[in-house]
Amino acid sequence: MTDITYAIIGFVIMIFGLAIAFVRPWLNSKLNPEQLAMLRSFAKVAVSAAEQIITLVTGQEKKAWAMEQVKKLLAKFKLTFDEETVSAAIEEQVYEMNKEKDKPVGDVNE
Repeated sequence: MTDITYAIIGFVIMIFGLAIAFVRPWLNSKLNPEQLAMLRSFAKVAVSAAEQIITLVTGQEKKAWAMEQVKKLLAKFKLTFDEETVSAAIEEQVYEMNKEKDKPVGDVNE
């Protein structure tokens, strides 16, 4: 590669870095905290229901079911989130649920 190619690549990387630095805070400011709290609540309900209702299937199938349930609830309340955000909310609730399962209950002799 020539020196100009490295300069162009460096320029493109710099532009992407600046775009991320300015666009990310702008996007975060567009997310309403109340709507985000509702999404998390819907995800928690869907994940808990998937664990209790759906048995003998893979985790991916449970997640797909939970995604559909969350989307239905969001539509009912006329809220829209992209797939990645809904998926992240579900994964967050699965993590929290698994963390609670792994928490020691306490000493039996207490």
